[in-house]
Amino acid sequence: MIELNSNKSVLFKVLFASISVIVFIIIALRSYLVPFNHDETATFFFFIQSGNYMPFHSAVDANNHVLNSYLGNICFHLFGSSPFALRIPNLIGLVILIFATYKISKHLNQIGSKLLLTAIFLLSYHWLTFFGACRGYGLSLALLIMGIAFMLEFINAPENRNKFYGPYCFFN
Repeated sequence: MIELNSNKSVLFKVLFASISVIVFIIIALRSYLVPFNHDETATFFFFIQSGNYMPFHSAVDANNHVLNSYLGNICFHLFGSSPFALRIPNLIGLVILIFATYKISKHLNQIGSKLLLTAIFLLSYHWLTFFGACRGYGLSLALLIMGIAFMLEFINAPENRNKFYGPYCFFN
């Protein structure tokens, strides 16, 4: 019985890693190949390029996702104004989502449940489009799921809880 569970664990890890790599490559290609849309352009010109993204000191606009604007401003200064360079923060958000999904899956016992969770978080087209755009939604979703992962860790193993990172993921 232990060998069967070990084989299922290895199978899940291989499937998860494969899905994660494929999804990351697809979203990275999408980030590189898809041109900016009007919202991304407005975010770039109003907040990222100007550096005026802090609340109460910038234009009141729904396009200003502060964390995305801040990280986009850093990427703009480091890598230039290409759409791919400005979408790097959301690609990092995708890595956070992949890590959070894996952390949550460790709390599940059945391989079917783990694969369903992986499919919901990593194979949903509408979720994944947020990670290929210069918008704040991908970062927000990734940090929310990471916050849930830390909360589950806190609830299930209080002796191993990470008191520093968990609360910050909820306040994005």
